Amino acid sequence: GPSKLKYNDIVHYFAPGGIDLPARGELLNNLQSVSSQSAAQIICRIDTSLNMPPEGYTLEISRKQINATGRDRAGLLYAFMTLEQLMEDAKEQEIPLPLCNIRDFPSLSYRAIHLDMKHHMEKTEYYYQLIDMLARYKINGIIAEVEDKLGYVRRPMVASADALSIEEWQQLSDYADERFIEISPLIQGLGHASYILKHDKYKFLRDDPESDWAFNPLL
Repeated sequence: GPSKLKYNDIVHYFAPGGIDLPARGELLNNLQSVSSQSAAQIICRIDTSLNMPPEGYTLEISRKQINATGRDRAGLLYAFMTLEQLMEDAKEQEIPLPLCNIRDFPSLSYRAIHLDMKHHMEKTEYYYQLIDMLARYKINGIIAEVEDKLGYVRRPMVASADALSIEEWQQLSDYADERFIEISPLIQGLGHASYILKHDKYKFLRDDPESDWAFNPLL
């Protein structure tokens, strides 16, 4: 059945022990802390004794209050993500939040996507938006195939014109880390080396002098 809470009623939270909240989406990003549990619409906790794997959480919506408990900080973040999905439904349908009791945890500890960036780069803002979306789906890893999309310091000619600098990659990685997403760079081995071997300076490293595809493994 329905609770008494509308999506825009959730403005105050109470966190026993004064825990810092993890990153949140747009609907919960402006939550304000209160010192009284009775004055809060949402009670946030981290309970390492929860009988579930890491990154798990419970989410209980009662008539006038919400309890979100994470097994760890990642679990609490995922509780917020699930709550925001329910809030979005309530907003779109113009109905109260549903009464519910959710117990959720991942069956896979590593949940990654492969992001192939070697042929095309979007605007940097796109990747921040993508990280936000992946967090909503509880993805915790990005395998980024970068090749020449990294501004190499010692070999700057290898980087493409649209490559991100090391500092930009670091900022992107920090943003992802706040959402418990780890970015792992993927650079191919002997093959897929055209982005290096196409340059005259590195032609001597080719396995086939007429092809820039692969390194000579004997050099």
